Amino acid sequence: MLRSERQENFPVLIQVTAPPVLEGTARAGVDVVAVLDVSGSMEGERLEHVKEAMEIFIGKLGPDDRLSVVSFATSVRRLTELTYMSEQGRAVAKEIVDGLVADGSTNMGAALLEGAMILRDRKGARDESNGRVGCMMFLSDGTNDEIYKEDISGEFPAHTFGLGSDHNPNVMRHIADETSATYSFVNRNIADIKGAFDLFISGLTSVVATAVRVTVRAHAGAAVSSIRSGGYAHRVAADRLSGAIDIHDMYAGERKCFVVYLTVAEGRGGRKKRLLTVGGSYRRSSDVMSSQLMLRDVEVSVVRPRWWCSAAGLAIHGEVAAELARIKLEDGVAAIADHPTGAGLQEVWSGVMASAAGVPEATMSQLRDDVGEMMKGIEDPDEHKKLGLPYMLSWLTCHRWQRATTKNSPSNTDSFQRLPVGATPTTPWTPWWKTMTTTRWSRYALMCGGFLLAAAFLYFAVAGVVLVLGPSLPAMNHRNGNGNATMDITRQAGWAKMEHDLEAAITTAKSDGETGSLFRRAAAAASSEWSIDGEIDRYLYMAIVHATVLRSQRRGSTGVISEKVVRREVERYLRRMPKAMEVVEIPSFEGTTVEQTKNGMNRYLYSVIPPFPN
Repeated sequence: MLRSERQENFPVLIQVTAPPVLEGTARAGVDVVAVLDVSGSMEGERLEHVKEAMEIFIGKLGPDDRLSVVSFATSVRRLTELTYMSEQGRAVAKEIVDGLVADGSTNMGAALLEGAMILRDRKGARDESNGRVGCMMFLSDGTNDEIYKEDISGEFPAHTFGLGSDHNPNVMRHIADETSATYSFVNRNIADIKGAFDLFISGLTSVVATAVRVTVRAHAGAAVSSIRSGGYAHRVAADRLSGAIDIHDMYAGERKCFVVYLTVAEGRGGRKKRLLTVGGSYRRSSDVMSSQLMLRDVEVSVVRPRWWCSAAGLAIHGEVAAELARIKLEDGVAAIADHPTGAGLQEVWSGVMASAAGVPEATMSQLRDDVGEMMKGIEDPDEHKKLGLPYMLSWLTCHRWQRATTKNSPSNTDSFQRLPVGATPTTPWTPWWKTMTTTRWSRYALMCGGFLLAAAFLYFAVAGVVLVLGPSLPAMNHRNGNGNATMDITRQAGWAKMEHDLEAAITTAKSDGETGSLFRRAAAAASSEWSIDGEIDRYLYMAIVHATVLRSQRRGSTGVISEKVVRREVERYLRRMPKAMEVVEIPSFEGTTVEQTKNGMNRYLYSVIPPFPN
């Protein structure tokens, strides 16, 4: 955001994170209709692998879950109604699946209608379906171009699974898109269908919230231009002062990213600008009778740069840059997916690369690998249909819903992974030195004090009682935040840039012969206000965090450090820093290289940072 200028399409990143599965907690039951292709092409090994996978799938359903099995070939058969998966229910379902026989053609349209009818009929059963997630899992190894002429009901998601290199990825993606679902595939090793089913059911049986609504309200001088929410429904009010995003359900540990584009009016440099307030509501999935629970509002603000700051001096938050790059690639791939060519895909990737400033290398590496997979066989349409095209179309549904899909192998499920059982939800890479509320500190949060992009983060409470709005950027005082949050600084995408910036600061200081001034400026600032909210030199602050992390690692830490511990250590250091400056001789680092200076600074900081608490 440049000084006093009006800003169009100013992006604000909103992340919504659900808690991980907590052992021993109750969950809502789910209703699944397994729609299985038993046409002639499934005969032999394919059908046997599906039977084995279904046996594992059934075994993972709990007594409050219900399953219906539908088989289809030339005709469609409803083999079971929705049945609770008690011990007896599972035994019956396994026996029915084990008795499947392959024969006939592939009637996909009728099978989808039958599955939707089963789920629709739940509404007549004494509120049993209230709060229960219902969906279809649709498996086929074939193709049926007639499906494009069929009226597919979009009332319930039909998650599609393509089996074998003969399946038609365009058909499977079409069904997934028409029903707001995902498309997975297994081409090489048919036995991997077990892993694909496992990924699917582990998510489905971990739904922690339904009817999630994220709301945004613009402050004076700001207006909502548009909202980017992937496949999730959103709306912007006619006056452009508010908007909302609706998420049908969220799996435990899932994270969803949305971008709200704002128009921001002119303003004075150096001033904090309130942009919007993020809030919303949700319903606990474990309590089907619960009313909507409200989210606690959080405010998103930015600080405009001073008059002397140029556009080149502004920095972009890594998380925001990563999301914008992902969106750009998703849009480009979607535009060419119907008629992909090598030149077209390369042009898309070149466009992403051209706007990759500030994107963490880890993100670019993952996206580059994805494009490489999409490229496989692209010069030969028949080969591409077996290799790159299924990956491309599965990737698109994965990114549309920000939900992991299996792309040929259970080990290749993309980046939308969930937190494991028992884990504690933590902030993404949101360095807490960039999230202080005071205007004085915010001036030093990024070069020239200007936030080019902003972000807000929403967190579900781990206990599942309320959805808690967590840290926002840059309007959050972490002393009121979650003291138990953890952060692993050295493994985060911004670490490399911090190292680069620190090296640049040392290089400049050495050229001016004033390396020691880095320490003295911080001491002078801290002497006026002994708290972390003081006006601290940015580069020295990063060096302190650097040394704190490395010191912890030397003491045997795994590298994951409590944010509360890091914050406390730095604050303790700053409080004793003025006194330390009186009695400790500051190294001059004269005659050393930049790398030696950096190492020397670390050693010096180790000597003055207070020991870690036990």
